[in-house]
Amino acid sequence: MPRSNVHDKVSPNYSISFIDAGHWAIENASLLSCPMLLLHGTADQITDPTCSEAFAKNTDLVTLKLYQGGYHELHNDLCKEEVLQDITDWLENQIEN
Repeated sequence: MPRSNVHDKVSPNYSISFIDAGHWAIENASLLSCPMLLLHGTADQITDPTCSEAFAKNTDLVTLKLYQGGYHELHNDLCKEEVLQDITDWLENQIEN
C-alpha cells in the first residue's frame, strides 16, 4: 500500500526555517520579477492567510485569491472546481497579455 504524503507532525527546526523564509519573502516581495497567482483558504490551519495578504500587498505582480472557508489543500477542498477554474482563467489571461 502506498504511503501518504500528508504528515501530522513538523519538527521545530523545519518550522523555524519555514517561518524565517516566510518573513524574508514578505519583506522582499518587491523583488518578484514575474506574475504570480497566490491562492489561500481563509480557514487554513497550517499557514496564515494574512501572511499571503501581506506578501501580495508588497508587490504589484501578485494576484491573490482568498477562498472563504477554504483549508490548506484547496485543490482537494470543497472549492476545488472553483480553484481549478481560477487557475485556468489566470493562466489564459497571462497568455493573452
